[in-house]
Amino acid sequence: MKQTEYQCGRCGSSLDFEECPNCDDGYVGHDCGEDCCCCADPEDNVVCDICRGIGAFPRCISSKEWCEANPLPGREKTPRSTPEAFTVPRRTRA
Repeated sequence: MKQTEYQCGRCGSSLDFEECPNCDDGYVGHDCGEDCCCCADPEDNVVCDICRGIGAFPRCISSKEWCEANPLPGREKTPRSTPEAFTVPRRTRA
């Protein structure tokens, strides 16, 4: 079985994900399109305009100076903290 991990697309360092302070899991409220909501159990469906529904912000764990000075080959124009996904095999017990 494989596990998805993320790294900084510019320098290859690990990423940390910081929770968005504006929302709860990417949503900021409920809007059913009615002037007076009569939903029995309204679920949040309005996407946060700050994190665009992701609920978190990726942050490169390396300093800004190091990341900017040490891009991976061909990644000189990639912005810092751009998430890049890769898969790794999960460890199994021996």
